[in-house]
Amino acid sequence: MLELYGRLVGKMERVHLLRRMFSQQLTNNTTLHFGQVPVLLYIREHDRCTQVDLAEALHVTPASIATSTKRLQKAGYLTKTVNENNLRCKQLSITEEGKRALELHKEPFDAFDRAAFSGFSNEELDTLAAYLDRIARNMAQQIGEELPADNIFAMQALLNRIMEQAK
Repeated sequence: MLELYGRLVGKMERVHLLRRMFSQQLTNNTTLHFGQVPVLLYIREHDRCTQVDLAEALHVTPASIATSTKRLQKAGYLTKTVNENNLRCKQLSITEEGKRALELHKEPFDAFDRAAFSGFSNEELDTLAAYLDRIARNMAQQIGEELPADNIFAMQALLNRIMEQAK
């Protein structure tokens, strides 16, 4: 049975790596860098957030966020405005150009995902989703963690916390 588990885990890793490879190839051919996409997505969903909010949500250093936001601002994808109540605090908003860049970035992913799941019925996709959720719950239980909501930011936060504890 252990051999079967190993083969299944290998297949899951293969799917993950193929999607990462596609993502890397896509960002090599667009104006957005691989790491800038989560930044813009977060800002789009949390308009007028601060760089501190963004760094905490993405679990990266404030210096990393400062560099990313400076580049995104220079590219015209976001704006920084001074908070009226705290002049040292800058609030971030995505521009229309930034929204267009995200949409242009999203379209190839949608096509890639449609191709990846072609030939599956809705019932098969629901069954696969349920199996993957069960695997994720079992894995979270084994590492003694509650499974975060189906949110990539929450999963990254959990991973970062675990890595910090290991230091």
